[in-house]
Amino acid sequence: MSFKAFMVFAVLTGIGLLFSLFCILIGVIQRKVQTRTVEFYPPKGCSPLDVLIMYKGKHADPRAVFNPLCLYWADKGLITIKEDCKRGLVLHKKKEFPDHRHYFQHYSNSVSRTTYGLEKQFFEYLFADGDTFYTLTAQKTFNEKYEELRGNIKEVARENQVPLCKKLFVLPQIVSGAIYIAFEIYATAATHFPYIVLTIFSFIGILMLRYAPLPGMIRVPFFSVWGGVPTFVMLMFGKGAMGLGCLVMLTQFILTVFVLTRFVDIRSIKSLQAYAAVDSFRQFLLEAEQERVELLVEENPRYYYNILPYCYILNVTEKMKVKFDRIMMEGPAWFLGDIRNTLMF
Repeated sequence: MSFKAFMVFAVLTGIGLLFSLFCILIGVIQRKVQTRTVEFYPPKGCSPLDVLIMYKGKHADPRAVFNPLCLYWADKGLITIKEDCKRGLVLHKKKEFPDHRHYFQHYSNSVSRTTYGLEKQFFEYLFADGDTFYTLTAQKTFNEKYEELRGNIKEVARENQVPLCKKLFVLPQIVSGAIYIAFEIYATAATHFPYIVLTIFSFIGILMLRYAPLPGMIRVPFFSVWGGVPTFVMLMFGKGAMGLGCLVMLTQFILTVFVLTRFVDIRSIKSLQAYAAVDSFRQFLLEAEQERVELLVEENPRYYYNILPYCYILNVTEKMKVKFDRIMMEGPAWFLGDIRNTLMF
């Protein structure tokens, strides 16, 4: 391969990667320039699930939504929480989950009405066998139901993407894939080695590894072999500098498909406004002076317990614990135990 040809494809590789970065920057700039106001509370009427989606968007990772949901339900008077050294936390149902008319009348600002259905379904599952649920004696079916909830939250987050976000998620992969295949066609023509044939296997293998709707224990081994063996042959037995060129093209394609496109997050005006409100609330929690926090507790003695579920979602519990530890507060009626020492339960 001539130096000139190599430089052409190196430039094309750079263009492919820069295009991906450009798509990412659009979303970053969108969120940075959004107008913000000081927010002392999360958006009115939004559950922790709503706030998670508002803040994280398509990147919502609901690995730990159980604790925030329990605290949220308790603060709304739906359950009480009690410590039990043998059975973990004991959740006791006080009320049925509100019907949709009552819910939407009081929670009309929710990012998606679908979250109501997910929340209600999970609540009813917990108390399907009675009014009391023990966390340490939960059966295997609980873990399966919890995984189902988390998967559904991710699906709702993806459904809230605007069409432009979906397009800018796909386009960098198309550009990167086109550059990858174009180089392999050139390499095949220049050396008469079957680069393009081997590339088809690796190309399909990479895409299937990323998107095939199969369990990971099946998808990863199968498509690693499907794409990995031809790629190994191509790199080890290719002719001259073409092997290095193939490695560069393959790397940029993998980087685009598996890493860069994950960060593309373009939002609608409504979603940006919701994000700004949540982000402003988070910044207040992180930056608020002790005097300001004490004044809020004086105005609303339940302030700490109102915001606690959202502190989990926004990953600020440790910082807020330090601030509230200095304030004398009575424990909430819905928690039977020392909630200060169980903040991270």
